Amino acid sequence: AKLTKHVTIRINNENGKKYTQVVIEENKYYQCEDISATIKDTNRTVLLELDEDEIIESSFTPGYTLHSDANRLYFELNQNTYPYIFEYFYTIEYSTLYFWPDWYPQQNIPVLKSTYNLILEEDIKFNTHQRNIDIEPEKRNVDGNTSYFWRLDSIAKRKDEPLQAPEDVWPMKLMFVPEEFKFDNYEGSFKSWEEIGKWFNKLTEE
Repeated sequence: AKLTKHVTIRINNENGKKYTQVVIEENKYYQCEDISATIKDTNRTVLLELDEDEIIESSFTPGYTLHSDANRLYFELNQNTYPYIFEYFYTIEYSTLYFWPDWYPQQNIPVLKSTYNLILEEDIKFNTHQRNIDIEPEKRNVDGNTSYFWRLDSIAKRKDEPLQAPEDVWPMKLMFVPEEFKFDNYEGSFKSWEEIGKWFNKLTEE
């Protein structure tokens, strides 16, 4: 699978500078292929562009893990004249649908518009679970491929609370799972909890 992410943020003052700092995680199952970022004035004239050598790559191992093959890519792009538009794109290639990217339209700042466009080049069966989102996707044909399109407008900012439960960090989300997947040489299914259990048993054989 391939994920293309496009984010546009209006930075109104110095307090918004933290939103021009971007961290992208990757490991051997999903790799970042392309990154671009610009700063534009409110007339959309480009003022600054991100150089490739401004992207910092570092290994990342969480404290609860002895070793990890995860990396983090970090960059920031900002200026001291406000307001301005910060815009960035990146693409991630996935070698397994086990890591199907979900949709988190709500942020800790107001969101004018958020969309998720799923384009299937072949018939892949999948299931979704919505939390605090109650919309049906617009299904259409795009160049012979099946497309599912979700959109939300004027989303209020989420409330962050100390020590909140993990499932409450993102109150609004749309989650995806494929019915069938392959992780390295191990085929599995998300059709039922029994099938997931069989897959875990296969991983621990011998």
